[in-house]
Amino acid sequence: MILITGTPRSGTSMLMQTLCLLGIEITGEKFSNENLPKHNTKGYWELPHGARRNLQSDYKGKAVKLLGEDFDLLNPDHVEKIIFITRYNGNASKSLVKYLKTNDKITFAPSRINAEKLIEYSLKVAYEFMRENPEIPRMEITFEKILNEPEREIKKLCEFLDIEFNQKAVDNIGA
Repeated sequence: MILITGTPRSGTSMLMQTLCLLGIEITGEKFSNENLPKHNTKGYWELPHGARRNLQSDYKGKAVKLLGEDFDLLNPDHVEKIIFITRYNGNASKSLVKYLKTNDKITFAPSRINAEKLIEYSLKVAYEFMRENPEIPRMEITFEKILNEPEREIKKLCEFLDIEFNQKAVDNIGA
């Protein structure tokens, strides 16, 4: 599997959409929440909860998006490559606070401090997994670089994945 990871609100769904346009088969479902269209109008690409419990080798060559809480389910032998996306911390936490304030399923106060704790946890778990598995090739990118220099960053992504560049992926960024 090609592991797509990052922090909450770092651009993992955008990255999944980009990979799909580049011809990579992605796992999961496109979820959209009618109550939150302003947060992610193109949807969230997520594995259904039950599927997260069955991360098997049949995901070979497919993109799988996982954030911090699901890393304990991961068998490193099934991970072919890792793409780790981050967003400058202030931007990610501001976006996460906005999202949390409109999500009625959370059980804690949506504050900047709580958002930063979630981000910190996601970073810790992802870096720990990468440190424990240095043999897995990885690429780190930032949300801001993809937005500001989409062609350059997507070409780097294509080179890392050994796939052909497709202009559609660039045209989709920020559209």
